[in-house]
Amino acid sequence: MASSRRRKPQPGIKAFDVSIKRKGKEKIVSPFPLVFGEALALGRAKTKAGAAATFRLVPKQVKKVRTLGIKKITPEQLIGEYRKPIKAGREIKDPLTFIQKAPYRIKTKGEIKEITMLGWKAPRRKGRGKFVW
Repeated sequence: MASSRRRKPQPGIKAFDVSIKRKGKEKIVSPFPLVFGEALALGRAKTKAGAAATFRLVPKQVKKVRTLGIKKITPEQLIGEYRKPIKAGREIKDPLTFIQKAPYRIKTKGEIKEITMLGWKAPRRKGRGKFVW
């Protein structure tokens, strides 16, 4: 017989996994769920150092939160550098997604190196043939 009782929400601490969008797919880069400030700092560091421009915080309920030991930041510190997602000219109400603004992309040595390596490793296309008069 199936029970008709509702499940009680599990008590826990709100923590966040950090996912980065690369090649159209999201990949979780945090080793374990982090507190909000550390998750923001990790997402910012990963997008500044690599070619990815979008990071998102995925909420999780955990019993115990571990720390990476990095300095926590607030969303106000990201205001000039990151923007919210836009669809059809309007901002989408997704408070946990951050997209790096164009003037701040591909500036650091790590980003330039990553783009260059991707270009070298990309498969080469053959030419269409010689043009004959």
